[in-house]
Amino acid sequence: MLPQVDVRHLYSVVILAEELNFTRAAHRLRITQSALSRQITELETQHGFQLFNRDRKRAAQLTEAGRTFVQEARSALLHADRAIHFARAAHHGYENVLLVGHAHHADQEWVSTLLTIRLPLSSGVTSKAANGGQFKTGQREWPGTRLFYSVAS
Repeated sequence: MLPQVDVRHLYSVVILAEELNFTRAAHRLRITQSALSRQITELETQHGFQLFNRDRKRAAQLTEAGRTFVQEARSALLHADRAIHFARAAHHGYENVLLVGHAHHADQEWVSTLLTIRLPLSSGVTSKAANGGQFKTGQREWPGTRLFYSVAS
């Protein structure tokens, strides 16, 4: 059995990869620099590879293993967030629907093409086009990712 990884540790690695500085990353995470350093060291020891090269000024550079780990950690965090989102939607009785809003004068060929693209969403997600009407727009951010959306109201 593989050792388990805490989601908080994945998030810490991603933040450190963005900041490349233990002090700034710890500040963003609202933990001490020593606690962050301990988390990263424990993760590296547990799995047998180094994620960051460190220098005396608390700076960090990603290793090749670290770059790969950060890519996968971002994906894992996104999937964890999606799992919560879809479970919450199911709990409230919502369907998993991707609603694509467009203006009345939008190129219909473009809308049809957009709806046929297979997005990396979970199975059971359907897509619908909404022509005109009122839309609520916003954005949602995950580490390294930003999603803009429109929802018919």
